[in-house]
Amino acid sequence: MNKEKFIIVTGATRGLGLGCVESLLSKGHRVLATGRDSAKVRERIPAKLGEKLLTEDLDVSSFESLTNFETKLAKITDRIDVLINNAGIFVDQYGGATLATPVEDLEKTLKTNVMGPYRLSQILIPFLK
Repeated sequence: MNKEKFIIVTGATRGLGLGCVESLLSKGHRVLATGRDSAKVRERIPAKLGEKLLTEDLDVSSFESLTNFETKLAKITDRIDVLINNAGIFVDQYGGATLATPVEDLEKTLKTNVMGPYRLSQILIPFLK
């Protein structure tokens, strides 16, 4: 018997994140799917799977967005079982030439791919215990 888990998936609007959400919902888990435009998640999930789907906007590169998410999450639940930190970006307007990437693009990438997931993990520690 599969015990229902409460799972958060970031970067769930497409690709691997969306695939994770679909798979987890089909296994009967309760999923909080996040993205910069979480309405896209709900649009892309088949209605038959949407019963246990919650969505919230979250931009992991924004401290304000992370703080707002923490407040909203506390109103939804007091615990989570799993965090899938999937949100990420890849800015490649320069043909893979790393040294040609402007510092501003590198900073945006690091905020989204490193600092955001790190900060979100810190925020969620009390919910994971």
